[in-house]
Formats: sequence, structure tokens, C-alpha cells
Amino acid sequence: MKVGSLGFAGSGKTTYLGALTLSLLQGDSTSDLVLFSFDGVDTTRDLTQFADQIQKGYWPARTQASKVSEYTLRLRRNETVFSLRIPELPGELLEAVWRTDHIPPQLAFLADYDAYLLLIDPLQDDLDGALARHVHLLQGIKRAKGLPRDAYAETPLAVVFTKWDAVADEDRALGAEGFAQEILPLLTDFVASNFTKHRFFAVSAVGAIDGAGSPLLQDERIRPAGIFEPLEWLSAERPR
Repeated sequence: MKVGSLGFAGSGKTTYLGALTLSLLQGDSTSDLVLFSFDGVDTTRDLTQFADQIQKGYWPARTQASKVSEYTLRLRRNETVFSLRIPELPGELLEAVWRTDHIPPQLAFLADYDAYLLLIDPLQDDLDGALARHVHLLQGIKRAKGLPRDAYAETPLAVVFTKWDAVADEDRALGAEGFAQEILPLLTDFVASNFTKHRFFAVSAVGAIDGAGSPLLQDERIRPAGIFEPLEWLSAERPR
């Protein structure tokens, strides 16, 4: 299964990957996804580095603006072993989709993915203004797959709100679906009108932050929340 992890600059993509790797390495008991192996030198080096930085209470460095990588994890769920291929690419490159309304050549490979994670920072100053960028990105992917504008995509889409621990209590109480309907109704309508399989999720990659704004270690570990749920859903919905 090739999962495209997408998000504009500041959405928390690298932190999500690092926290996911750390939880897999530590054998997180809240999920039935188990790490089987890393595939490739780059995957092993980069993902373990992200995980190590988070475990020490630091944020992993943002993706370099010129870097495009694909990481591969082999995961086991119940009796099934499958490959999870996740791109690591700068949000700045995705901005080109907004500017040109087309997928740039460097990102053409995104059209080949079996499922997508769209990461959205709910704390960004202009959340409404970001709506058009996300819609253009999803339309660009549909177009790259050869689908007409008014056609439904069969590719599963998980819309993931990151940094959920820092969201206001009244907004968190809505849950991911309710938050999307209340705060981003146009995005909710667009997703429902363009993707047959879609779901909204809320995650906190590090669980909480300390007074200095760094990942908060609780009993010398971070306590992420919800990071496996999007992948578990996508693995169940993936094309057979």
C-alpha cells in the first residue's frame, strides 16, 4: 500500500512520521499495527533520527525545501504483512499546486498512491484562507489520476487535524468530524463530493508540549494520541 502523506509547510508531517516510528519501535500496545522492518538505508536513517529527536524532547527538523524522499515501512496487521510507502516532501513544493493548479513534475509520482493522508494544522492563523490550497491540491491529484473534475475518486482519503492537544477545549469536544463541519464546512462538502471513501481524524503526535513549547516527556516517553487510527482505517479501506 502506497500512502501519500500530504501537508503544507508547518502541518506537522515530519513530527507525525517521527512519532509514528517511535511508537512502532516501542511496541505501542494501543494499535494492532506492528513494525515488521524498515526498507532501505534512507528510511532507516531518517525515520530513526526523527524518532530519536522526539524521544529526547526536541522537534525534528523541517523537511528541506529541495528534498523529496519516499520512506518504506513493512507493517504487520493481524496475519497480513504489507508495505507502507510514505513520501517526505516539503510543503513549499505543494504550494506550486496552488499557484499553477497543476501537479509539478517533481510530484507526479503522487498520482500513483493507493491512499492519502492530508495533514492540516488547525492552529494556523488563516484556516479559512488555507481551504483553497487544500482543495486545489486534491483536485490536482484527481486530475493527475486522469479523473474529470466532477468524478468521484475511489482512492481512500484520511483528513488529519494535527496538534490536537493544543486546540481549544470547546473545539476538541466537537471531535474531528464535528470540527471539520463547524470550522471548515466547505472542505467537508468538497471531500464528500469528490471522494467515495473519506474520514476525518484528530491526532497529537507528541501528546502534549511543555512550557517551552517542546514535546512533553511523561515518564520519559511521549504520549501520542490517535496517530495509528488514520493508518488503520486506510489499511482496512485499501484496494485489494
